[in-house]
Amino acid sequence: MKDADIVFDALGEAYSSEAFQVIKQGGKVVSVVGPLDEETAKMFGMTDYKLPADLVMLCSVKEASYKFIFMHPSGADLGEIKSMIEDEKIKPIIDKVYSFSESIEAIIHLASGRAKGKIVIKIN
Repeated sequence: MKDADIVFDALGEAYSSEAFQVIKQGGKVVSVVGPLDEETAKMFGMTDYKLPADLVMLCSVKEASYKFIFMHPSGADLGEIKSMIEDEKIKPIIDKVYSFSESIEAIIHLASGRAKGKIVIKIN
């Protein structure tokens, strides 16, 4: 997938940087596990905080924005996301579906780093 308007980073570390490879020029990367953005850091009194240099460079190259958000578990929010998926307003990308008996193969595939989307283990 390329030229996404926005990428939601739920993995962090190298994946925060990789998110910039799939957004279009002017896109957005939103992370729940990556480094703080400068605005959020200032809200917590971290006035000298600077976004890591690699992310600054990636934002510049893609003319993109990066934002860290804190997640709070919410059943209502999950219900809304479920409705959006059912109404096809958003579509999760599924790389492959494995049966429960293939769980080891699923984990090996996930660990390979070659999955393009979610890995699903189906439990009957």
